[in-house]
Amino acid sequence: MKRALVIGSINIDRVYELEHIVRPGETVSSRKYRTAWGGKGLNQAIALSRGGAETALAGCVGAAELEALVAVCA
Repeated sequence: MKRALVIGSINIDRVYELEHIVRPGETVSSRKYRTAWGGKGLNQAIALSRGGAETALAGCVGAAELEALVAVCA
C-alpha cells in the first residue's frame, strides 16, 4: 500500500446561501448557513485516502475544532 504525508491547510468553510449576488451598498440576509471542513491539505488527504493510500495529515487547527475534525476523519 502507498503511504502519504500531507502537510497543508485545514479550514472550516462557512457557506451562506443568498437569493442573489449582493449589489454595492445593498444589505441582504442569507437563506441558509452551513459549515464544512475544507482546506487544500485536508482535501488532498481525503482524496489520497479514498484512492487507497495510507494517509497522514499534518496541519494546525484550534483546540475547539480538533474534536470535531477527528470525528469526521476517523
